[in-house]
Formats: sequence, structure tokens, C-alpha cells
Amino acid sequence: MMSTGETERQRDRETERMSAPPSPHLPPSLHLPSAGSRSRLSISAAQECGIALGSNAGDRLANLRAAVAALREIDPQVEVSQVYETAPVDCPDGSGAFLNAVAILSWTGAPVSLLHFLRGIECRLGRPTVRTRNAPRSMDLDIIYAGDAVAASDELTLPHPRLRERRFVLQPLCDLRPALVLPGFDRPVRQLLDALPDEAVPPVRLNFSLQPLSASP
Repeated sequence: MMSTGETERQRDRETERMSAPPSPHLPPSLHLPSAGSRSRLSISAAQECGIALGSNAGDRLANLRAAVAALREIDPQVEVSQVYETAPVDCPDGSGAFLNAVAILSWTGAPVSLLHFLRGIECRLGRPTVRTRNAPRSMDLDIIYAGDAVAASDELTLPHPRLRERRFVLQPLCDLRPALVLPGFDRPVRQLLDALPDEAVPPVRLNFSLQPLSASP
């Protein structure tokens, strides 16, 4: 049985945990647990994950920057590719051009848990949960790969099933991992990119930074 003093100290610690402010940037329902908690809850060791980012609605560059800021809450050392402007693919008539990039981060946990975090970021940045297929969107976040994981379910397929066809993903991925051979593939990313047919409107590499903007003094 705990003494009165021990009981009061435990109550104080619980009060501090409950009143601690949430992490910035992420949706309220998606605040990250501490590093220690994530390790205890995970089902796998840390693995490298590639994330495709795209936006063709609203302030596209601001949307990409906000998404990268949220990803930095998962991994402060996240790597980010150059930004490319690309023509919409399989989108409704009148859809605007996309800004695309790829981020690579370290994730400790199940890939589907990362998917849930990404869906929350999309929602926070204005993408509706009920929407027309391939409609213009403020943010689209897809897991390209998650370490050596191979998965096929209604919720998540790894590596991304249409990666081989998508220059707007392979081009920025090649900025970061040109020699990467993904599970189930027999060629590195650079060769996958080189094998794609020419496009009528090729991607345009833009001189934009996805680093967080410095706060004003």
C-alpha cells in the first residue's frame, strides 16, 4: 500500500501528463506518443519509408510545406526531394497541375499505423474524407515503400502498386534514392525512371524549398 505522500506524488504526475500541451502541426487526434512509448507499441524496428506528396488545390506550395512540417514531427531528420510541377493524371477535366515531392523518413511501427497518421494530415490540410475519385485535392500522401515490407490488402499495398508507371513519383524519388531497389523489383529507381515513355507534358523541376519557413523576428 502506498503512503499518503506517494499517492499525492503519483496524482501530481498523472495531472502533469493530462495537462501537457499537444504536439504542434499534427491533427489533434494524431499527436505522437513519446519515443519510448512508440518503441513499446511498435511491432517492428525502425524502417525507412518513402512518402509521395501531391497538391493541386489551394496554395499548393504552402500545402506541401505544411505536410513536411507535420512529417518532421514523426522524424526531425526527414529528407525531402525537389519540387516538381506535373500534369494531372486520371483526374477530372479542368483539374489543375500538381506540385509533387517525395519525403523519406524513419518510422518505428506498423506501416498501416503510418498510413493512419498520413490520412489525418490530409484531413487537417483540407482534404475531405468523402470525395470524388481523383478529384482535385489540397494534399495527397501515399506510402511508396516501407523498408522491405510487402503487403496487399484493401487498405494498403506495398510497394505502391502503380509506382512503376508514375513519373511524378519516380522523378522526385530518384533525387533521393536513385540506386534503391524496392522489394519485388529487379531494377533500381533510376532505371525504372529511365524506362518510362516520354510524356506530352514532362515534369518541371521548380526552385522551391520545402524547408519550414523561418519565423519573423
